Amino acid sequence: MLSLTEILSSYEIEYMTYLKKNDINNAKKVMEKIFKMVDEEGVMPSEFRQVHKIFFNLFDSYISISDFLNAAKTFEYLVALRANLNQIKPRAITLIKNAYNKKINIDNTIKTIKNIFGNDKEVMDVFNQFNTSHTQINKTENKEIIKTEKNVDLKDRKVIDLALELADVYEKKSNFIMALQIINDLLKDYPNNEDALKMKSRLEIKIKNNEELNTMPETKNILNQNPINDIINLIDSGDLVKANQKSLELISKNPNEPKFWLLRAVIAYKNKDFNAYRNFISYASKLDKNILNDSIYKKYIEK
Repeated sequence: MLSLTEILSSYEIEYMTYLKKNDINNAKKVMEKIFKMVDEEGVMPSEFRQVHKIFFNLFDSYISISDFLNAAKTFEYLVALRANLNQIKPRAITLIKNAYNKKINIDNTIKTIKNIFGNDKEVMDVFNQFNTSHTQINKTENKEIIKTEKNVDLKDRKVIDLALELADVYEKKSNFIMALQIINDLLKDYPNNEDALKMKSRLEIKIKNNEELNTMPETKNILNQNPINDIINLIDSGDLVKANQKSLELISKNPNEPKFWLLRAVIAYKNKDFNAYRNFISYASKLDKNILNDSIYKKYIEK
């Protein structure tokens, strides 16, 4: 049985063949097959890189024949599938220029571009060439985004929003395993994100209530994924060296997460390094004044 990427690659070849023959109608029909397959089958993280490559090629081919509506649609897929922003950026600029020069209505895609690159001078300079009001609009939008979550900067907010959006797409298609995997990955870096935690809880209930999913071997693993619990298990097993390494990895990704510093404090306490313990617990308390009410603190320190 062919994999999704193999099928998509064959469609891409078919599409390019029609394009070389200038058979635009059949080329578009093949593209619709590609969109439908990605929507219905879903894309596993291991397939992202190859699928990104296919969609970048398709985007560029649409631009070459001035089909900007389908180019915009392809762009939206690349964003939802978390393609590399450095590769997306020049395509975003291409869409902006063509949308304004040719008066093409791709408002939703333009909004997506603003949300992703609202803090990027090069992209915003292109907007400002056509409409000087864009600068003020984006400043207002960015302020609202920043206010939505404490200790999360604009770049992080975009990562969170894109991950939640992609998980929501998979949930609506009843691909609960894939949706939960995305949420678990997100929570590794942002463990207190309320939207992700709510979605995780909802997805876990749906998976547990689905008899077919409960028979799948990967279900148990995905339900048990939690980086904080992983470190707690290491502490409980006495492997403080590995627990320390894991906690450092989490802090390197999100230094403003109080629970990560609380874990560091617990590890230092277990190692009887009380100076380090006091420093870590003090820093955790600065990030969250209620951290001493956390169940981790109560379990390991407040005895």
